[in-house]
Amino acid sequence: MNCSSLKARLPAVMLLVSVVASLGFNPASTAVEKVREGIRYFVDGEFESADKSFVEADKAEPENATIAFDRACALAAAGDPEKVEEARTLFRNAALARDVGLAGRAHYNLGTLAAEQGRATLGENPVEAAPEKREEGVSQLLAAVGHYRDCLKLDRDHANARHNLELIRLFIKHIQDQWEKRDREKAREEKGLLEFLAMIEQRQTELRSAVSVLSDEQNSPQRRQAAAELSDSQMELRDEIEPLKAKIAEEIAAAQQASGGNGAAQDPGRSSQMAQAQALLQKIGDEAGSKMEAAASEIRDAAFDDARTSQLETLDRLNEIYMALAPFTNVLQRAIKQQEQLTGSSETLTGFDEQPAGQRPSDAGASAGTENEKEVLEPVEILISDNEYSELAQQQSRVKDWSRMLSLKAQAELPQVDAQLQAAQAQSEAEAEAGDGGTAPAPTKDDGSRDDEGSADPNAKSAAEDALAQLERMKASLEKAIELAPKAEEHARAAADSLENAELVKALPDQQQALKLLREIAEPLKKDDQQQGDDQQNQDQKNQDQKNDDGDKGDQNQQSQNDQQQNKSDQQNQQDQQQKGRSQRERAMSALRRAREREREHRDLQKQLQQLIGGRIRVDRDW
Repeated sequence: MNCSSLKARLPAVMLLVSVVASLGFNPASTAVEKVREGIRYFVDGEFESADKSFVEADKAEPENATIAFDRACALAAAGDPEKVEEARTLFRNAALARDVGLAGRAHYNLGTLAAEQGRATLGENPVEAAPEKREEGVSQLLAAVGHYRDCLKLDRDHANARHNLELIRLFIKHIQDQWEKRDREKAREEKGLLEFLAMIEQRQTELRSAVSVLSDEQNSPQRRQAAAELSDSQMELRDEIEPLKAKIAEEIAAAQQASGGNGAAQDPGRSSQMAQAQALLQKIGDEAGSKMEAAASEIRDAAFDDARTSQLETLDRLNEIYMALAPFTNVLQRAIKQQEQLTGSSETLTGFDEQPAGQRPSDAGASAGTENEKEVLEPVEILISDNEYSELAQQQSRVKDWSRMLSLKAQAELPQVDAQLQAAQAQSEAEAEAGDGGTAPAPTKDDGSRDDEGSADPNAKSAAEDALAQLERMKASLEKAIELAPKAEEHARAAADSLENAELVKALPDQQQALKLLREIAEPLKKDDQQQGDDQQNQDQKNQDQKNDDGDKGDQNQQSQNDQQQNKSDQQNQQDQQQKGRSQRERAMSALRRAREREREHRDLQKQLQQLIGGRIRVDRDW
């Protein structure tokens, strides 16, 4: 059933007009005459006149729920949005009537109004609905479902309510499947290779977490249903492997084309190397897909431990692809972020973050494994499970892999950056000599005369200087990585081994040292971020100065700004206090939930990747 046919079959508002016999008062009364009159108008399609008649009947019998129901029917049939809202109110009142039949019909009509509202929100083509409209429309359809259920509670034989309830349920499932399919296709088209790969990793991690939660539940029909849905979700993620492989092939083709640009013949060795890289990455992608299929089957069979292992192996394959494709700066950022989370978790669990300054091992300048560290940390009781230790060990091992890859990537990228830097320096020196010696001719004006006011473009000069400075900082970071990344790898490995042996106290100093080294590698690159922040701050200040110069309210604006800053400061202080008030256990578990399971290395594949790292696939840089 397609979306349009579902839309056509969604329930239209069915307005049930009451019969006079149900009014419960003297047929000769004014109310009866007005209700009969209103019904005639309603049948003839004169809804405004029908409403007026029902209003007159209501005046005669103001507490009669049946008249309120009839009037709500007329208002809803008129179609005016304001009148429809008034009809809702009247239907809600009628739904509280002691008359069970009347209350059931009121709930039914409330359901049909909500269904119509949801259909209108989603538009003529629900598949094309914007994300915010999707949420609003589905919420309205679910409100309709609630009213239909209320109707069936009062009248189990209400066939239309039962039919509409099932129809809306099927429609919601159908349209959500369509949205998911559309979003996947859009992501495939719009996301770059690394972004698309990160999305797959994130979704796989979420599915693995869901399996962990499900494995703790008792066997029941609900758990079996949830397992079936998770299995389907795992297979849907499997469908992203082929687009991933296609994106890898596109990147390699682009890299090969770039290497043979400007009419130059392609290096046969380079082409062979790129072909090997593509074949290897395609193989790893296929393995990831196979592991996903195995996980889906194991989830459906309730073999949750096996499924988690297959999912972990999937994440291993995806990480191998990431390490081969990601540039130096991306790997560095990921390593620092993960090491910060792991170190923070360990500090919280050991009570390290609550020790006074000067008593911490890092403050005392102690190296890993000293008596000072043991003296400070050993008394703390650590209450985490073996599975949690395994998660921490696996994630710490990820940092070890990224640290090793940092050294390899730095060695591969440094010659390229160095060559670019030398070329930029030579150009800068040539331009400087031309300016000092006067050898460069001054530009001419429109009338043919020379412009002696200067030929240098300040903006172009500034851009060239910035580019030169960025290359220098990049070179400095790469050189630091060659020197320090192996040391960070050693500390990350030692920390992973300690965590594998459930020795968190012993792992913490190595974690802290690994984080320190990674941050030191990134230090030169932070100047670029700092410069961007300074530029933004200067621009904000200029805008503020311009506002203060307008009119005679400069002092008031400044005072207002100071007040706002003070309020922000107060709010920040309050947030800091609230953060400090959180329990150690809560913060630790929050960090642990972000950790992944134990690593399973594939050394043969990684050795091949390391050999091919010099021919890294072209990717967009963020520096």
